Amino acid sequence: MSVQYNSLIDLGNDTKLIAAAEVGSVPLPEQLQAYEADWVWFCTWGDTFINNEEYNAIDVLTVVYNDDYVLTLDEIQGWRDA
Repeated sequence: MSVQYNSLIDLGNDTKLIAAAEVGSVPLPEQLQAYEADWVWFCTWGDTFINNEEYNAIDVLTVVYNDDYVLTLDEIQGWRDA
């Protein structure tokens, strides 16, 4: 996670936002912070992964989406008007 993130930072000369566009399992906030991999956003591949306990257990998703480090859509409403 960290190597990939840092390679992308270098590629964009640290001037571009870096996103995890298609993941199977959502990233854990404590791992993101530990590796200083500050993805601007992440998205699962689709229903097959987000609704699959093998990749994303409900209890893990609950922890991720309720973590203070993770912003959800309802928390960033109005950003276009700022």
